[in-house]
Amino acid sequence: MHWNTIGSFAGIFCIFMVGYLLGRASAARAAARHARTAWKPNPAISDADIEAIKLYRQRDGSGLKEAKQAVDAMSAGIGTARN
Repeated sequence: MHWNTIGSFAGIFCIFMVGYLLGRASAARAAARHARTAWKPNPAISDADIEAIKLYRQRDGSGLKEAKQAVDAMSAGIGTARN
């Protein structure tokens, strides 16, 4: 093969890869944009629940999931009606 032929193949390959990577990045940005706009707040969680979870996390130092589970368990234990 002649060096110009090899260079042409390398150039075409580079152009193809740049286009492919730009397409993947564009798809990832579109998916992230959709995820941000598709989020809706959970109406089953009241402001009082949020404050209780915040307070539990401050006092216990636990993560969000653990604090929510603990607050849910405490409210179920005292007979609070939950949706």
